[in-house]
Amino acid sequence: MKKVIKASILGLSVLAMASAAQAADYEINIMGASAQSGFWNTNAKTFLADTAGLGCTSTTVYGTKDNGATVGTNCTPAAGLGISIATSDRVIMRYIAKASIWGPMAANGDDIVDDPCGAGEFTMLDVDNCPGGVCASKCVNVTYGASDVSGEAFTQSSVGYILGPLTDGDYDPANPSSTDDYYSADENSYDGYDASNLNYVRPVVVPFSFFVTEDVPVDNLSRLQAVLAFSGQAANWEDIGVDADGTSADTKMTLCLRHAGSGTHATLDHAVLHGDANLVDSEDIDGTGGSIKWFNEGSSDLMKCMTYAGQNVWPTPTTYAIGYADSDKCSSTSAMTKAEAIALGSTWSSTCSAVTFDGYTSSNVKRIKYQGLQGDRTSIKNCMYPFWAAQYLYYDADEVNVANPVNNNDKIHKALYTYMANPAKVPGIFWATQDEMKCMKDTDFKFPTKK
Repeated sequence: MKKVIKASILGLSVLAMASAAQAADYEINIMGASAQSGFWNTNAKTFLADTAGLGCTSTTVYGTKDNGATVGTNCTPAAGLGISIATSDRVIMRYIAKASIWGPMAANGDDIVDDPCGAGEFTMLDVDNCPGGVCASKCVNVTYGASDVSGEAFTQSSVGYILGPLTDGDYDPANPSSTDDYYSADENSYDGYDASNLNYVRPVVVPFSFFVTEDVPVDNLSRLQAVLAFSGQAANWEDIGVDADGTSADTKMTLCLRHAGSGTHATLDHAVLHGDANLVDSEDIDGTGGSIKWFNEGSSDLMKCMTYAGQNVWPTPTTYAIGYADSDKCSSTSAMTKAEAIALGSTWSSTCSAVTFDGYTSSNVKRIKYQGLQGDRTSIKNCMYPFWAAQYLYYDADEVNVANPVNNNDKIHKALYTYMANPAKVPGIFWATQDEMKCMKDTDFKFPTKK
């Protein structure tokens, strides 16, 4: 279904077009993959402020990594971009994180479940209504649907509580689907999503890593261990050669997983299991069928699952757990190095220690290697590390004409893609850009090959 665009919410408002003297707003509203939230909300300011980008001398940041907005004013775009905007004009970049599949759905004009906005819209920050620096929300047009993978790569299903152990429903093992916080077998199963009528760009590469709680004495995971764990074949850590508690007793493994529709989950399926085994698709919160298994909505929710202390509905705290997320999930400034973070007055951590996710401090979680390597920029761009995805920014060509930009709005969007694909413009130790990659994936179903 193609989007029906309201004239008043296009990237350039009709009011601004009607009067050259009136300030115009140029909006870039990105919605989708939770793994990309830190990247876009961090690098929005970089793009807006850089003299090689839009050269905005004033930038204001609102919200969080999962739901943020950056507003640039008094902008002087680099001469080679061909953009001519008034100093009173605003460039607004928003990013809100949900699940990857919701990105192409919104760009395609589908109505998003549980969001009150109309088709092709989503609730994001209202930068004109921020008393005390805390913004209200409003419905805005989704100009880009961010997904870690292509629509066709969503071939997974999941049954379980939407927020894992943090569900606010009543735990009822006899009738778990009686609450609104539960995905039943027919509610969250995908056989690919058709995004063929959308255009897309792929400027950056999403890095993924495995994480374990600190009570698990490992700093590396082999592919075989990962496959056995996430296919549910291994019930205990000892099943994959890890003596977790130092005794002869078996130690139950806890899997903190993402729900189907997650691009991170789809990448685990296609880049790690790669057709040799099937991902688990049903929750097992008691471990009666093997390992303990919790499904979670977002990447931050998965981290909360790993740091769960046993309050709220489920009384048992998480122990001996393993999960997966974007490699920069432990760094509170996303993809930046420690020096870059300090320069911006932010904190940084090379592990997950003391990083808080909505009140849950991950003091007991650590990032580990996969196949002997860190899931960082160097390993990924040099064809050494396979657990990554070349992201998609889906868009409706009726809204943005990148191939033949005819106005400032089109040119601003094209400048964003070009900027983000340039490794010299994107800082950090985790995220690679397409221009520096020595390997590529023809599709999400195929192993990387040399460019």
